[in-house]
Amino acid sequence: MNYQKISEGLTFLMSDKRITIVHGVLKSLGISPRRDDYDDFVQDASIIFAQAYADFLQEKDVVENERDLMCFAYQRMRWRLLDRLRRQQLEALLFNYTLDNEDDDHDYDETMIDYSATAPFAHLENSDFLNYLYYHCPRVQQRYLIAKLNHHLSDRQIADEYRVKLIETLTGFKYIGEQIKFFQRDHSYEYLFGYEESYGCLVGTHSRD
Repeated sequence: MNYQKISEGLTFLMSDKRITIVHGVLKSLGISPRRDDYDDFVQDASIIFAQAYADFLQEKDVVENERDLMCFAYQRMRWRLLDRLRRQQLEALLFNYTLDNEDDDHDYDETMIDYSATAPFAHLENSDFLNYLYYHCPRVQQRYLIAKLNHHLSDRQIADEYRVKLIETLTGFKYIGEQIKFFQRDHSYEYLFGYEESYGCLVGTHSRD
C-alpha cells in the first residue's frame, strides 16, 4: 500500500471543492446529513477516495484525466459504503444474538439467510439440504449453525464463549484420534467433537479414524 499516494489523495480531495463528490455519493445512498453518523460516513468515504486515488495512479505522479479518476473513485466509494450499510442493516436485525440466550432467537428464515452475502454458504439458504439439517438438529446444534453461517463466528470464538478447549491438529482424522488417545491416557480433557476443513466430523470416541 502506497501511503504517500494515499496522503496525496486526501490532499487532492480536499482541494478545489472536490469533497462534494463524497456528499454526492452519500446522497445517492440516501444517507442524510441529519444522521448522527454522517460525519463518520464522510470520513470513511474520504479514506476510500484516497485509496482509489492511489490505485488509479499506481506508478504515475500526476492525474492525467481527472474525470476518469473521479468516476473510478465515485464507484469505489459507493460500493464500499453500500456494503457497510448492508452490514449495519443485518447487525441491527441480529445485534443482540448470543449463543446462550434463546429469547433473542428469530425465525429460521430471518436468522439463517443473508440475501446480500457473498459467502459460499449464502447459496445454500433455500436448499433442501440446509433445511433438512437445521430442522433435524437439536436446539444447541441449530444455534451453532446460526452462529457459524449467519454471524460468521469462528469456531475458536464459539469455543471461547463456552470455555471449551480448542486444539488444532494436522489434517486427517488419525490426528484427531491421536488426541483422543492422549486425553484418555493423561485424563487431561474430555473429548467432545472433532472435525476438519472438509466438514467431515468425528463425534464420540468409538471411532478413531
